[in-house]
Amino acid sequence: MSSSATATILARRARPRALPVLAAFVRRDWGIAWSYRFPFVLGLGQGFATVGFLYFLSRLVGGRIVSSSGGLHGGYFAFSVLGTMLLGFFSVTLTAFAQRLRADQTAGTLEVLFTMPPRPALSVLGSASYQLLYSTIANLVSLLLAVAVGLRFSAAAPGALLAIADIGVSFALFSAVGIAFAAFVMVFKRGETLTAIGTSALVLVGGVYYPVSLMPHALRLVAEILPFTWALEILRSSLLSSSLPLARFGELCGATILAIPVALWLFSAALDRARRTGTLGQY
Repeated sequence: MSSSATATILARRARPRALPVLAAFVRRDWGIAWSYRFPFVLGLGQGFATVGFLYFLSRLVGGRIVSSSGGLHGGYFAFSVLGTMLLGFFSVTLTAFAQRLRADQTAGTLEVLFTMPPRPALSVLGSASYQLLYSTIANLVSLLLAVAVGLRFSAAAPGALLAIADIGVSFALFSAVGIAFAAFVMVFKRGETLTAIGTSALVLVGGVYYPVSLMPHALRLVAEILPFTWALEILRSSLLSSSLPLARFGELCGATILAIPVALWLFSAALDRARRTGTLGQY
């Protein structure tokens, strides 16, 4: 056996498993977050303001949303709460990877991070794991609060299972988008404007606060090709009606399967470029 092959085998054996790496990153960031207790608790309570705003807005809108949303139950409150929750997931996954990468760049630890045994993609995923977990807990707190003030679901067991699967697949898809955005930040260093544009575009055409059917034809065409819109349609249909959009769920799974390897390739290409040009640690 050649020396290069032996070195490759030893390197692979030296790489730690994924779960211990992710757990180590979560423990690190948990310790940092808990040392600033007031912002930590305040972040969890931010959902109170959002749910309160949507609750009173639903009283203004009333039941008119039902006739425009394909027979969904629960009125505007349920419609907007689910839309806001999924938008929150997307916003966090879009920015978490890039923000962590940017923080390591400014701290001068990014080059060290990518020379450690875990694969670079796993290190980036681990560095954002705590933020993603925290966002999940914050969204669950907001959802429980919404249930406490009147949100009701009309889903049977199959609908609930489909909703859980939809959130899981959406999380994977959004993470792929976030990793691709981290690749953009690695090359161009700043991405705040792109983040704001992406989130605002979803608010406009993603069906978060109003049904897609209310938009002009051109915007409806844009909405129909966005996987975010598919994910939100599946979530609402499975929890607020008796329909199970399995075909749409299949399309979402297909988009996710395609997006993950593309995002990893983009990140690997951006990392190689930054190493070749010597700009990995620059900010």
